[in-house]
Amino acid sequence: MRQYKSFVGFFCSALLALVSSRAKAADYVLAASGPISSISSDSSTFDGTNFGVLPPLFDVDRLAGGTFMATYRFSTVTPALGSFAFYPLSASSMLNYDLLDASGQLVHHGGDSSDPIAILQNNSGTAPFTVDQVLLGAFVNSITGLLVPTPLYGPTGDVFSSGDIIVFGNVDGSVDYLTDLAIPTDAATYLAFPEMASRMVLEFGDGDYSKMVDPFQYAVTYLEYDIAALTVTPVPEPATVILLMSAMLIIGFHRHCGKTRHVHRLPVVLLSSSWNAHQRDPMLPRSWIR
Repeated sequence: MRQYKSFVGFFCSALLALVSSRAKAADYVLAASGPISSISSDSSTFDGTNFGVLPPLFDVDRLAGGTFMATYRFSTVTPALGSFAFYPLSASSMLNYDLLDASGQLVHHGGDSSDPIAILQNNSGTAPFTVDQVLLGAFVNSITGLLVPTPLYGPTGDVFSSGDIIVFGNVDGSVDYLTDLAIPTDAATYLAFPEMASRMVLEFGDGDYSKMVDPFQYAVTYLEYDIAALTVTPVPEPATVILLMSAMLIIGFHRHCGKTRHVHRLPVVLLSSSWNAHQRDPMLPRSWIR
C-alpha cells in the first residue's frame, strides 16, 4: 500500500510539472474596453452628372457617448532584432469587438477576423521622436448593423474593414516601455504606455471608386476608442487542459482510495465499468503603424 501511494504521489507530481511547463507555450487573450473618443467620416458619389455624399457606415448617432469591448487572441513570436518588427500571426489569432451605445446596448458586433498581424517598435526613430509601440490588428469580415449603401453600379459593392488595439509612447532618457520586440504577455506592460486606443475603419466602394471618373460611390468611417481597462490572460493548450484534468482525477482518486477499504479492488471495478460502457457504445471515447 505504501509503495502504491508513493508511486501515485510521484506520478501526480510529475504530471503537474509537465502541465506547468506546457502552460508557458499557451496563446494569450488581451481584453480591452473604454469610451469612444472620436468619430469621423468621408464620402463621395458621382452619378455621371452630379456629385454627392453618403451617410456614415457605422450607426454613429447611437455610438456617440458609448463604449467598446474587444478581445484579441494572439500567439507568442520569436522576437526580431532591431527597432521594428512586423509579424503575421498564427491562424489561432483573432479580433472580436462589441460597440455599445451610451446605455450599454449592443450596436455593432465585429468578428470573423482574418490576416492577424502585430507591429512593434522598440526605441524606433530619432530623438525627440523615438517611440515604443505595440499594435495588434486584423481584417474584420463580419460586422452586424452596418449602414452600407445599396450598390448601384455593380451586382455587389466592396466592403473593407479592419480593427486594431494600439499602445505607444515617446521614449527618452527617463522612460522606456519595451526592452525588445517580443509581443508583451502581461497587462502591466501595456498599461504603462501613455497612449492606448482601439480603432475601427470601414470602407465601402461601388463602381469606379478607385479612379473616380465614371459613376461611383465611396464612403469611409473611422472610430477610435480610448482604452480604460486592459487585461491579458493565458489560454491553455487543449493538451494542457487534458493533462491537468488527468492529474486532478488521479489526485482525487488517490485521496478516495486512502479513505476506502479494499483499495486494490477499485481500479478493477472502474476498468470493468469503462470497458462495458465502450462495448455497449463503441463511439464512446477512451480516454497589425501609427
